[in-house]
Amino acid sequence: MNESKSKRLDFLSELFYGTSTSLQEKLAAEGIPAPSVWGDYTLAEKNAYLAVKEHGGELMVINVPMSDFDKSKFVMGEEKGAELVYSETLELKMQEINRSLLK
Repeated sequence: MNESKSKRLDFLSELFYGTSTSLQEKLAAEGIPAPSVWGDYTLAEKNAYLAVKEHGGELMVINVPMSDFDKSKFVMGEEKGAELVYSETLELKMQEINRSLLK
């Protein structure tokens, strides 16, 4: 990985992946298959909509700390903020968090 790409990754604390709840059990058991597209929450939400359209279920966004990735396995565009493609299956350490509105 070149130095400028490595520096861009150093500024990130976590990445987001969008998927569908219908794939949750498979992802928990097998990990997120390569190649997988990662980025900010907005990108993940967009990809989650696409996954729901294809597989049914509900939107699911997974956030993963950078420490869980092998940075040498990323492929990225040259534009700032471009999506990141992870070229290895990522095993997940999943924890369900339910969020609701405060009343």
